[in-house]
Amino acid sequence: MTITGKRLLSSSGEDIGEVKDVVGLGADGPGWVAVKTGLLSQRLVPFSRIDQTGDQLRTDLDVDDIKSAPKVPTHVEPVGEDLDLLRAHYGAGTPAAPDDRTRRHV
Repeated sequence: MTITGKRLLSSSGEDIGEVKDVVGLGADGPGWVAVKTGLLSQRLVPFSRIDQTGDQLRTDLDVDDIKSAPKVPTHVEPVGEDLDLLRAHYGAGTPAAPDDRTRRHV
């Protein structure tokens, strides 16, 4: 089942935005979800922080957590400084860097 086009809700049921893309598909599965949070604004959210039940997508994050996330490109998997910024913002539960995943599977 695809999640693009679905609405992402906070744990309290508040509408955060529409899922536009999934980036960072690897051996560990999806890494990040690009969510449209405003007219011209998208933010990356760790896929591991999203729970899918039926047609509903929920996250333990609130709207402000996501809207205040670092502005990084949302069409590619974050690496380097972009990944560091996202990890610092979201904390635990953020995906490994592509090189980290490669080392784990060697």
